[in-house]
Amino acid sequence: MRKFDNYNFADVDASIVATHMMMEIADLGLGTTWVGHFDEPLLKKEFPEMKDYELIAIFPVGYPAEDAKPAERHNIRKTVEEAVEYL
Repeated sequence: MRKFDNYNFADVDASIVATHMMMEIADLGLGTTWVGHFDEPLLKKEFPEMKDYELIAIFPVGYPAEDAKPAERHNIRKTVEEAVEYL
């Protein structure tokens, strides 16, 4: 909790940890993706050890197909001028 406004950084901290997990998965030569759209009650039913946790994301892990490649728009980026407004 941030002291001056009591903001709970749990989602930010979870995102940082998840990013490091994804980088380690890649370092191991495996593939994964961040999945945020999932049925949390169903997962908790199937995996009761998760019942006391607020689930942020899930990461399927496996070996990428030989012909796997990023989505067509993966490397399309906005310019700084498109993304940033200077005040």
